[in-house]
Amino acid sequence: MFAAISGTAGVVKLYRASNFFYRKGWHWLSQLFYLLNYFLHSVKLPASCKIGSGTNLAHNGFGSLFHQKTIIGKNCYIGCMVLIGGRGKHGFNVVIGNNVLIGARSVILGNVKVNDYSVVAAGSVVLKDVPSFAVVAGNPAKAVKTITKENFSDYFFKRPIPNTLE
Repeated sequence: MFAAISGTAGVVKLYRASNFFYRKGWHWLSQLFYLLNYFLHSVKLPASCKIGSGTNLAHNGFGSLFHQKTIIGKNCYIGCMVLIGGRGKHGFNVVIGNNVLIGARSVILGNVKVNDYSVVAAGSVVLKDVPSFAVVAGNPAKAVKTITKENFSDYFFKRPIPNTLE
């Protein structure tokens, strides 16, 4: 059993189990899987988060911390030591779109939406919404590049070019 939950996708498998029991109302069992995820992978990924299929956390999300209201889309890739959290007492809801790449040690704070096919460079601090097909970097993060048909495969190799890309 340990081999099944300690592989590359182990953190996501434990999250899915935790989320399943959370939705069923068995919070004590959900908490057990949450703690198992924390002790095995050093990641705080609450069961109340919503994570789409195909999403992967690099190095099992080592050192990452996610706020309980985070929503992550499908086919995202999230580096290690990523922080997704709130900013003060204001309303909070971080939404990560589909096919988003988030580099290691990135920080996403506040009521922010990272739209589809975006790239957040490693070490960036995102405080405002990120548009679709944009590469953001820096502290605070700013758009440094636009993803086009010509450079799409540089960021999203092995993925088909979407019809919405001009």
